Amino acid sequence: MESITQIWKKIQAPEFNPATDMALVEQVKQVALTSQDPAKVSFGTSGWRGEIGSEFTLRNLQVVGAAIVRLYREATPELFAALGVKDFAELQKRGVVVGHDNRLLGHEFCEAVADQFAKAGVKVYYGGEMPTPEFSAAIEMLGAACSINMTPSHNPSHYNGIKFNPADGGPAGPEITNVITKLSNEMMATWKFEPVSKVDWEIIDSLKIYKEFLIKQGTIKFDRIKEFIKKGRLTLVCDHVHGSTRRRPAALLDDPTCLITLRNEDDSLFGGIAPEPSSKNLEKVRKVLDENKTVFRLGAIFDPDGDRIRFYDGSREIDMNSFGAIAFHYMATWRKEKGVVAKSVATSNFVNIIAEKLGVPVMETPVGFKNFRPWLSRSAKDKALVAFEESDGISGLNNTLEKDAQFGLLMALEILATTGMNLGEYLDKLYEEYGRFYPTRSGFEVDKSLVGAPLKAKVDAIAPAGDTLNLILKVSESIFRDNASIMSIAFQVTRLTPELIVALNDLEFPYDLLITPFGMGKEFFPDLDRVKNKELVLWLLMESQSLDSRHNKLRPIRIHHTEQQIENVINEAKTLVPEAKGIATRFAEQAVEHKQLLQAVLTPAKEQSLWFMDLSMNQKSKVKDACKDISMKCKILSPYNPSNSALDDYIKQRLRGAARSGMSAMILPLSKESIAKVKAIKAKAESQGTSIVNLSTFMKY
Repeated sequence: MESITQIWKKIQAPEFNPATDMALVEQVKQVALTSQDPAKVSFGTSGWRGEIGSEFTLRNLQVVGAAIVRLYREATPELFAALGVKDFAELQKRGVVVGHDNRLLGHEFCEAVADQFAKAGVKVYYGGEMPTPEFSAAIEMLGAACSINMTPSHNPSHYNGIKFNPADGGPAGPEITNVITKLSNEMMATWKFEPVSKVDWEIIDSLKIYKEFLIKQGTIKFDRIKEFIKKGRLTLVCDHVHGSTRRRPAALLDDPTCLITLRNEDDSLFGGIAPEPSSKNLEKVRKVLDENKTVFRLGAIFDPDGDRIRFYDGSREIDMNSFGAIAFHYMATWRKEKGVVAKSVATSNFVNIIAEKLGVPVMETPVGFKNFRPWLSRSAKDKALVAFEESDGISGLNNTLEKDAQFGLLMALEILATTGMNLGEYLDKLYEEYGRFYPTRSGFEVDKSLVGAPLKAKVDAIAPAGDTLNLILKVSESIFRDNASIMSIAFQVTRLTPELIVALNDLEFPYDLLITPFGMGKEFFPDLDRVKNKELVLWLLMESQSLDSRHNKLRPIRIHHTEQQIENVINEAKTLVPEAKGIATRFAEQAVEHKQLLQAVLTPAKEQSLWFMDLSMNQKSKVKDACKDISMKCKILSPYNPSNSALDDYIKQRLRGAARSGMSAMILPLSKESIAKVKAIKAKAESQGTSIVNLSTFMKY
């Protein structure tokens, strides 16, 4: 008998014909509704995602629903504070908002979870097909205690997922999701499935509630947009990739004649595409707008759950690096709102330059929309005019704490209506005033001898006549000193003791800890939280002759594993360590020769905005080629090996290497000795012009 994964591969193959092959989909649905096989749950801020039929099943959704109910029953005062309710009785009274995107069995999965809440006496609101921002608006407008959103966001059609938001409507933090993960997995093996009861829930119109929320908060100037549309000079094209935002723009804008809608049909397989707001998927919008000659043109593409958006204005693509900067400038200058701007570290610094000249503080956060909570919450002292991420997510003043593609569309329309400029025209005005930025995930290497004036002179020499090029290479305040260089120091962690924690906290420079997320003792992560000034890297075991049965608890990635199995390991690791910035190999001398395995590792790593380091010391490594294929940041580094040199010699070599080549990295076993030795070289590093930086900074160069 074929596995569900094999059936899904047939469904997603180019040969699949919806007219004749839907029996395969029905087969998946039948298994998803009846399977009693347990699954490993890994619940992060983006929820738990799994393959429909093999992991994501009616039974397993019952377990997760029961786990969330138990979370409230057993919550500590600290956990109740994070949840935004004082006790379980308040949850029962205020209720939960439940809904789904357009994926297979969204309604049925919602029933499985809602049934667990209803049996516990919790009021249930059901919105049916709903985009992500409408859950947050519904929580606030209904006074609900939380929401359950059945969606895996922009993942392919064979996935479904479940997101949980507490009472403030924002993504749940790790203090909540870690408990959900723990309870779900505790209950998974012994759960006794019972047929789902018909839930006596209250049906809500989430779109109506969302629009009422925007009007109440004064988030969007609807009157200004409507007057603009009435003038008949706009063409608006919206591509919904068959997702939950379909029909939303029409309803929000009172069915304007200027609106052209693409991929608005009900298709849970997304027409065979990867349903994300990518440049490739934007092609349909481009084609329609390019053929249109109205004065104002705006195209937008959404993802299935409506939390990401990308634009096209008839002349160029406008990604979130650019649109976020446009929206902020508009809010600060045209609307003259007071506040801050919030962005993730992975987002272009274009907005930083604009904000600096306008005298507006920039709040730069790690990747993850949950990190914008301090500036998007209703109680925030310094409110974000705009909060956005490079990965097409945005929210802003008087809006929800979630990424909101519908807010993005309405804000774009308000900008056109107010300024009389298309987005590209507005962007050109910003370029003229603040300079051009070219955000890209690719990079380049520069010979150290050219750093500073020689490099600028060389680049200026090849610049077209009449152009001005300002080149900034920024690592530290001393980057343009003679002999300036950078060096990173990372420790491989196999244990944490009180003595090691004290020693690490005594270091006066940034450093990285390479940690194995799986199989560590119950005290490991609480101890890790006590370590200051650290950056975390996922230290993942991969195929090697050195692996044996002792390592199985650490979840090694093997050559025989499927892409899905490898993706699950990466996603679960990131869930356990959400603040991790990259992946480093542990052992892996066989894995790095296997390009197919590397691609299976790198693809979900890139999705999670992680960089990759090969520490295998295998001369035949294919890591560079694999990373180049998907434009991903990676480096090959040599960790300390006691068989090759003494610890003192290795450290001295790395320090000299920084001075000679401009950059170097030490990868050391964590011990009191290694900490003491690197602490002692700080003065030497400074004297030779070497700045100690974390690996994320090191990876940029």
